[in-house]
Amino acid sequence: SDCESGTCDEGTCLSPAGGRCVDKFGCTTLDCTNNVCQPSVGSGFCATDADCAVGTCREDACTQGSPGSLCCGQVPAGGACVGKFGCATLHCSDGVCQPSIGGEPCGSDADCTAGSCIADVCATLLCCGQVPAGGPCVDKFACTTLDCSGNVCQPSVGGGFCATDTDCAVGTCVPDVCAGGLCCGHVPAGGACVDKFGCTTINCSGGICQQSTAGGPCAGAGDCTTGNCNGTTCV
Repeated sequence: SDCESGTCDEGTCLSPAGGRCVDKFGCTTLDCTNNVCQPSVGSGFCATDADCAVGTCREDACTQGSPGSLCCGQVPAGGACVGKFGCATLHCSDGVCQPSIGGEPCGSDADCTAGSCIADVCATLLCCGQVPAGGPCVDKFACTTLDCSGNVCQPSVGGGFCATDTDCAVGTCVPDVCAGGLCCGHVPAGGACVDKFGCTTINCSGGICQQSTAGGPCAGAGDCTTGNCNGTTCV
């Protein structure tokens, strides 16, 4: 290149962030203040990563400019931005990249208000997932309980999915209820259920764990119509 900066645009040498300038058109960042080219924030123009105050210089981060323009992108939550495509979370508000809730894009765990940044929530992007019951969400697959309602991950009843005991409305999170994962189990008679194996009585009807008659399974006296549980059997 004929330019010391290494960037030539239509016969004009452009200075990188930190270089001298007389107007913005002499800067790779299109930002000249006090005769110095300023670094760009998320979605601001750049030529190399060094032009970015944070994030990296890439083709998919511009919100304006011609096709093929380079802008600073993958800016984490809390970083400065001028457009959503500069943010790893695809959410820029008041000049700041906003954190994501369950089911929204992310670049790292730090971008998530709850849970972690994983690959198996969204089809093509990393998104916040493994959000526990009570955490914010936009998609059920972001929740450890696979239940998102009213933008909140809902707790599971007996037989419902979980990751820890706190995901269960009642009972505990155990591996012997579901075929391929952890689900809420050990729910006593009277507790809510979606599957009989979530109940201590192995009897779920009408969404409620039912009591056992004499000879049926139990974990406590309340599980038995007789009011007497001997070990694991109603008597």
